[in-house]
Parts: sequence; C-alpha cells; structure tokens
Amino acid sequence: MYELDRVEVWWRDHQEWLETCGYLLRPRYRRGWERPSNREEELSRTSWVMDATRVDGFLVALKRISPSHVTESGEERIMQLLNSEPLASHPDNPCPTLYAVLTVPGDGNMKILVLPYLRRFDSPPFETIGEVIDFCRQALRGLRFLHEHHIAHRDPHSMNIMLDPKNMYPSGFYTGSAHYAHRTRDFSARAKNFTRTQRPSRYYWIDYGLSVTSSSLDALLPYVRGGDKDIPETRENVRKANPFAADVWWMGNLIQKHLIQRYSGLESLEPLVATMCQNRPEDRPTMAEATAHFDDILARLSSWRLRSLTVRRKNLLWRFLDGMPAYIAHTVTYLLTRVPALPSAPAVDKDNGHGAE
Repeated sequence: MYELDRVEVWWRDHQEWLETCGYLLRPRYRRGWERPSNREEELSRTSWVMDATRVDGFLVALKRISPSHVTESGEERIMQLLNSEPLASHPDNPCPTLYAVLTVPGDGNMKILVLPYLRRFDSPPFETIGEVIDFCRQALRGLRFLHEHHIAHRDPHSMNIMLDPKNMYPSGFYTGSAHYAHRTRDFSARAKNFTRTQRPSRYYWIDYGLSVTSSSLDALLPYVRGGDKDIPETRENVRKANPFAADVWWMGNLIQKHLIQRYSGLESLEPLVATMCQNRPEDRPTMAEATAHFDDILARLSSWRLRSLTVRRKNLLWRFLDGMPAYIAHTVTYLLTRVPALPSAPAVDKDNGHGAE
C-alpha cells in the first residue's frame, strides 16, 4: 500500500528538477523517503496529475501531457487560447488558470501544465438547494461559453468539473488522498472550511485532452468516447457525431445522475434534463438554449426554496437530522446578515485566477 508504484517513481525521479523550477512535491516523492508509521498518509495513486507547493506557498496541480495522450487539437493550445484575453477575464470562462508550461528535460514531447489545485465539485457536500443551483448555473454557462467560441469539451463528466477551494478552505487541506481531504494539510486536525453560501466559489471544467475546435456547431466529427459511456452515441457505436450535441447530453446526464438522483428537492430540473438527454442528437437543444431553459427555471425558484437544506435520498431521515443543527444556525445567520440564498461566483482573480505566472 505504501510503496511507490511505477507512475509515482516517475514523479520521484523528476522531483529535484521540479524543485529547481520552483515546485516542491510532498515528502513521499523525495529521495530518502520512508513510509510514515503514525498515520494513514499517502494513500493516493497518481498518474498524470500531482499536487505540489509553489515557492510562494501556493498549492498547484502538475499535469503531464504528451502527444500520445492528446488529440490533434492539443490540450495545451486550447488552454492557452482560453487563458488569453479577451477570453481569460470573461466571467463565464470555465477554464482554470494555466500558470506555466514546463518542458520535461530529456523528453521534449512531454510537458507539464501547472494549474490550480482543485477539489471534486461536490466536496464538501452541498448544504442548500441554492448551492446546487449555483453549481448547475456555472457548469451550464461554462459549456455555453466554450461552444460560443467553437470549442467542444467532449468529456464533460462528473470528474471533469472541479471546485476552486481557496475561498472555502483559506488554510488549505490535506492533498495526499481525496478520502482525507477534510483534514488539515499536516493531517493533524479537521480542516476549517466555510460553506459555498458563506464563501461563494467558482467551478472549472478541466481536462481538455479530448476537446476540439470547429468552425461549425453542426459539424460531424470522428466520435470520441468520453468518460460517461451511457450516451446514445456510444451505445450505437457511431463513427461520426456532433461533439456539441454530445456535450449537451453529457451535461444533462451529469445533472440527472449526480444531483437529481442523489438529492431530494431538485424535481424542477427534470424537464431540462429530459430535453438535454434526447436520444437523437438533432433533437437536443443547443447549450445556449439549455442555459436559457435553466434560467427560466431559476427565475421561478423562491429564496426560501433556494435556502432549503439539501438531503441525500439514501438514508433520507438520518441525513436530514444529521445536517439540521448546522443548517439552522447557518440559515439564521444568513437571514440576519442578508446573505443571498443563491451564491454568486466571485470575479475572476487575475493574479491567482487567469493571470500568468
């Protein structure tokens, strides 16, 4: 469990070079490391992505890419485009900051993208319906933004939309394992965190390795299977498909599987999902139309509905009672201090947001 696997050895072998570039890996990946004897550390098994600390103490993610792992469009090229003005500072831009691009010595084909360190979109759990709705709003607007600039993501599943945690976890959190992300960076205690309502945060679509640009939103391109295999295009084994229509289906299925089926109280989103997940690609709305449909639904939700507690459908009563004390305390505070029921994504931070390193 504790020994380095083959992929981890690659990071260990490049640790000293990365340090000269200004990025410090965890002790596990340094020469002379010995397994810890007093805690469940280092349970993660990384491959193409690694956490690191920049020389200024800022937590980043390092992602290895090479031509054999990207499409001809190129993940780096698309991310550079989205990190360039006038796109970079647009509030709907869903691309995380590209701080730097490192070329691996001795292997000119391999590069490392330096990115913000992000968390799963649903970690920590949503507290209110308003927080879930804000996630949907940002996710939809982000894909709409990509499509408006003729970029199809081609893999928008639940693992490829992430939460920027810096507002909610100002003192950081443990990065050795997602299972222990509720711990402090040194694993000594529970990490202090705020709710999304207290500290509104941004969500980013990541992993542009399958993404493609096209001058036409109706283009039929060679079909690429993303992480969500439930889409009709995969089941029917098509050779060519409209990648923009596929994005719409995948986004709708994400809402269905990871929100509506998991939480009670989101029935208002079902008509939207039904239109987005049509079997025939030509019957699906565009992302702009889907976002407009969502905005219509949002306009009909009352502030009290948005402030409602999110309750998981599994073990419904227990989860309701477990979350109620903190929810009541937070809600009273929100009402007294007039905190909006619907979080609003913070403006893009041009220094720690879309700025270059």
